[in-house]
Amino acid sequence: MLPKKLKILFLQPYPYGVAAGQRFKVEQAYNTLRERGHEVTVNSFFDIQTWRILYKKGFLIKKTFNILFLWINRLFFLLSVHRYDVVYVFMWGTPFGSSFYERIIRLLSKNLIYDIEDNVMIGQTNSLNPIMRFLRGSGKVNYLIKSSDHVITSSPFLCDYAKKINNSGN
Repeated sequence: MLPKKLKILFLQPYPYGVAAGQRFKVEQAYNTLRERGHEVTVNSFFDIQTWRILYKKGFLIKKTFNILFLWINRLFFLLSVHRYDVVYVFMWGTPFGSSFYERIIRLLSKNLIYDIEDNVMIGQTNSLNPIMRFLRGSGKVNYLIKSSDHVITSSPFLCDYAKKINNSGN
């Protein structure tokens, strides 16, 4: 019997092909999954226009308006999450704020896989920029670890951490 063909949604932070960690851990799987007959949908939080200015000095007003627009865009997109067999979240649902978006993702997902990077945890405790630490919201990472059906980690430390708080034990 052939395995079921799945509808898989990848929620990722950055546009396709621009971020090394995302390319290494997530994007290289898309073609293999498609070749095996699965339907793959990719939804990046940041668009390419915002990506091009995101880490540049200045552009504060443009960055602010772009990110607000992208938050709204992601919220409307999340209303379709229930249509997928598997939802794969790489790093987070949105880069800033509380776990509101992540809770919507969990509520609407049939199967949720959370892929956490070490730099996400570092970002939670980074004291170099206290404003960013406040905006990032510390609860979203723990919520995703706790509520996901499966958690993928990138280090033994994260693996041990996830095992302590994940409800599914995966």
